[in-house]
Amino acid sequence: MEQESKEVIPRLLRESFEAYGDPENAIAALLEQSLDEIESNPIFHQVLIDEQELSRIREQILDEEASEKRGNAIDHFLPYIEIWYDEDRVTGSDPETIAHTIRAVVRLAQQKERIGEEQYPKVRDTLIAAVASGLTREQDSVEGTHE
Repeated sequence: MEQESKEVIPRLLRESFEAYGDPENAIAALLEQSLDEIESNPIFHQVLIDEQELSRIREQILDEEASEKRGNAIDHFLPYIEIWYDEDRVTGSDPETIAHTIRAVVRLAQQKERIGEEQYPKVRDTLIAAVASGLTREQDSVEGTHE
């Protein structure tokens, strides 16, 4: 999976964060393409979605190693988030939290069976749009909704 990621991640970044000047479109593209990859790539599908394989891997990986791998998962796109954060083009408590939020959406693929084949595409599209929009909404708009 790590070898496969080395080939896939640069392509995903080229077709999302590097292809769009607008963070909302870039985040949406990354999420769509990442979910497409997980759902269609046999290696990613087996390791990230197959519950038996997930359990087996969790048993073999130490907590420290798992924590390190989670950090590595955002390292590829965190620099983009940091730039957008400094430019006030994304919102959130800090760039790392924003990056982990994006990463968490990709885990939606693990819920496909629970959600159901018919409903999953609508849930997927809704979540992608909501997260991309929510992370790029102007700070005033976000704060105004909590009053």
